[in-house]
Amino acid sequence: CLDGTRHALKTAVAQARGLVFEMGSTTTFLNERVQDLRWVITDRVVNGSPVWAAVGGILFLYRNAKYKMTIGTESCCAAGSLTGIIVNLMRWTADVAAPTELPSDGWASSRCATLVPQYASATHVRSKSTG
Repeated sequence: CLDGTRHALKTAVAQARGLVFEMGSTTTFLNERVQDLRWVITDRVVNGSPVWAAVGGILFLYRNAKYKMTIGTESCCAAGSLTGIIVNLMRWTADVAAPTELPSDGWASSRCATLVPQYASATHVRSKSTG
């Protein structure tokens, strides 16, 4: 039983065989493919963190090579790629036990994940490599 402490959360994530969480938004910003996703923990680990698969198995939530939670395809996940369609801009440290602990306002979405009018009016985050 999870008692709500950080230690209990870390233990639950480390030992879980069936852990699920939902990720969504109260406002429509993302396209239908990624607007409301249900994630299931897998037995895979990338860059020291568990991999989560979206129901349907098309998208994966993983820790990229710069320690940021990223949503991408299976091939991006397997490589721990920095490339993804959505990324949380917070560096995932050892203090973060599960994706639900990441700040909800720290997620940035790419053009392919965002509705056209919202993408056009949004502030764009650029990586150092792209200028």
